[in-house]
Amino acid sequence: MRETALREVREEAGVDCVAERALGAFADDAKLVRTTFFVMRVATSHADWEDRDRGRLRRWWRARDASACLKARDRAPLAAYLAYLDDGTDT
Repeated sequence: MRETALREVREEAGVDCVAERALGAFADDAKLVRTTFFVMRVATSHADWEDRDRGRLRRWWRARDASACLKARDRAPLAAYLAYLDDGTDT
C-alpha cells in the first residue's frame, strides 16, 4: 500500500514523498474500493508531472485548514492526524 501511495502521489501531484505513517483506511463497498491514508512529507516537488498534462492541478493547504476542502469520508483520517500532532507542527 505504501509503495502504491507514493507512486500515485508522484503521478497525480508531481511530488516525491516519504510516507511516515499510515493513518487508517476506509472501504467503499459499493465501488469495491479500499483507501489507506498516509502522513507524507514532500521531498521533491516537480514542475512537470504525468497528470499535469491531463489538467490535474496541485494545491497546498495547512493541515488544519484542509478539512473543509475534503470529501466528508476523507475527514476522519485528517482529524486523526491532527489529534496525533501534539507539538503544534502543521505538516
